[in-house]
Amino acid sequence: MSDIYATRFTPADLKMSVGFYIDLTDGRSFNEVIYPDFPAPVLRNNLDGPELGISRWGMPSPDKAVKHKNDKGITHIRHSNAAHWQEWQTVAHRCLIPAIAFGIQTHKSTPLSGNNARWLSLHTTGNLLFFAGIWTEWVGTRDPQEGEKSHSFFCFSYDRGILSQRSRHSRFATGYTDQHR
Repeated sequence: MSDIYATRFTPADLKMSVGFYIDLTDGRSFNEVIYPDFPAPVLRNNLDGPELGISRWGMPSPDKAVKHKNDKGITHIRHSNAAHWQEWQTVAHRCLIPAIAFGIQTHKSTPLSGNNARWLSLHTTGNLLFFAGIWTEWVGTRDPQEGEKSHSFFCFSYDRGILSQRSRHSRFATGYTDQHR
């Protein structure tokens, strides 16, 4: 499963891919590598239509997993039927995460990228794709030094139960527009 991904798009790219959306980023373009607990652009459901906003990668962890430590969050939902995820299983909490590639951290630097990731892409041209996810607004303590505050979080959603028994690797749920098929 990916623990790093890259996103690159302009407002025009996103509009061409998804049509109308409410932009909460002031028309910002993105060209970033995203790590867990980093802020990232997310296309979220809203009563007025889809909105592009900034959320941190990693949903709140179950209380029993944190135990007064820093909570870096859960980056992927592997078992969507677990009680912890039920409040976020509604349509209002669904989101799309725009990306051009995803990667898996390795222990050695690669000559081309200079970082410790093995990059994978579903498009050789770097076209925009979307990962399925959930998001939420949450008030709580993510880092004890920061104290309690308001957050916006997201994570990727997939369920190992829907994968083939033969598959050793988890798969993302992705979506494409007709233009990118």
